[in-house]
Amino acid sequence: NPASTTGPTSTLTLTAAANATVGNATVTVRGTATGQTDKTTTFTLTVTAASAGTYTVAVTPATLSVQQGANGTANIALTRTGGFAGSVALTVEGLPNGVAGTFNPANTTADASVLTLAVGAAVPAGNTTVTVRGTAAGQADKTATFVLAVTAAPPAGGYTLAASPAALTVAQNA
Repeated sequence: NPASTTGPTSTLTLTAAANATVGNATVTVRGTATGQTDKTTTFTLTVTAASAGTYTVAVTPATLSVQQGANGTANIALTRTGGFAGSVALTVEGLPNGVAGTFNPANTTADASVLTLAVGAAVPAGNTTVTVRGTAAGQADKTATFVLAVTAAPPAGGYTLAASPAALTVAQNA
């Protein structure tokens, strides 16, 4: 730019169409001038595949407390960048025996899902690191972790008793 010049330089701008062939090509630029021999120069043009964008996975809360024999839910957020709009399949890994996880939805083109964990009554109390994995065509798997804190259920058919506060001070004659 400009196509014709009286100055020492001109700029050539190239744009690759969406269906341009990926790879290398040799481009020849020819200059002509009245009364002069044509001049040529070449350069290599490299066309790369368009970025498909990407996504990340996040889980809240960072620690999910669920009582033995109960259910708990975690929110899954998918942050999409660079125009990525593909379907993401969600799976859960590292659950203790006796804990089942289901996603709603399990495959999504949206930005969110809900993971429901059903904790069996016999699952030992304690903390476990759990991984949520997202899988999408043309993308590396993405993961996020959270802690599942299984808490003990109260005794069946009984009750629990606790004092709050644990200490109390009362002055005489008060």
